[in-house]
Amino acid sequence: MNDKKETIIYSSTDYNKFKIYDWNRQINKNILKKIHKSVTKCGWRQEPIIVDSNFGIIDGQHRYTYAKQHHLPVYYFIADGATREDCQRMNSVRLAWKPQDYIRYYALLGNVDYQRLQALLDTYDDFNIGIVAYAIGSSAAGGHTSQKIVDGTFTCSEADFLKASETLSYLFALDFYIKRIRGRRTQLYQAIMFCCSLRGFDKDRLARRIRETWSTITPPADMESALETLESIYNYRINKENRIYVVTEWKKGR
Repeated sequence: MNDKKETIIYSSTDYNKFKIYDWNRQINKNILKKIHKSVTKCGWRQEPIIVDSNFGIIDGQHRYTYAKQHHLPVYYFIADGATREDCQRMNSVRLAWKPQDYIRYYALLGNVDYQRLQALLDTYDDFNIGIVAYAIGSSAAGGHTSQKIVDGTFTCSEADFLKASETLSYLFALDFYIKRIRGRRTQLYQAIMFCCSLRGFDKDRLARRIRETWSTITPPADMESALETLESIYNYRINKENRIYVVTEWKKGR
């Protein structure tokens, strides 16, 4: 089956040829600020606006306005026969992109960091983006992870990828037991990863203890309570000098 070229995308800096209909939504300064923030970090993207045969803007008046203000090319395609109702429908059904949409977008553009992140999400699809990002490393997962993904600034080096693959494989081996603990388990997954990052921590012992005690584990309310639970089951019947106090180590790094 042959693919067909359905739409031709044009570009122009003749801003006067376009017009914003009175019945369209008013320009929102906050949206323009968001576009500016995105352009500052990622550059001007070739996301076309939609115009009718008279170059009236059906969708994309904010992108047009920003391009005009900053002397950037307007990318557009012509939708013959588009109407006011089409504009209202587009505005009412347009959904905000989710982090997963941005990951796929940047990966398809050839961003290697996002390609690695996408590969991990595809391989370990039982885990959400927050868990996978945490496995990649504190530099990537710390603060505002979702915003980094949206802005195109999320990083995942080859070393990060290999480390995360090993970590997620470890979690996956425990997933059968952890899934049987009721409630939200993200904090528990992250707490396990933090424990395993500590020097001298015995990952095999923790895995064994989780398998032995999973039915008694109370769903943690937050990261600290998850660490307290893991510390308790890990240090069970260990000599005092060999115990590892994971909550104390976690608080040191906050």
